[in-house]
Amino acid sequence: MLFFRNKFSRAIDPKAAEQRWREKPLELEKGDLPAILLAALITLGPVFLVMIGVLLGLWWWFGG
Repeated sequence: MLFFRNKFSRAIDPKAAEQRWREKPLELEKGDLPAILLAALITLGPVFLVMIGVLLGLWWWFGG
């Protein structure tokens, strides 16, 4: 007996799962888009700042 029959059937038949996903449109609530953008900024902001710092440090080190 399979406890997770739905998950197992989705894993076996991915085309049917993708078709079901495409039939139902993605519905966002009122504050979802600002929350997504804020999460992306919080996640990617420090990475970009470190990359810029490394590039500026290399530029300074090699006398650009």
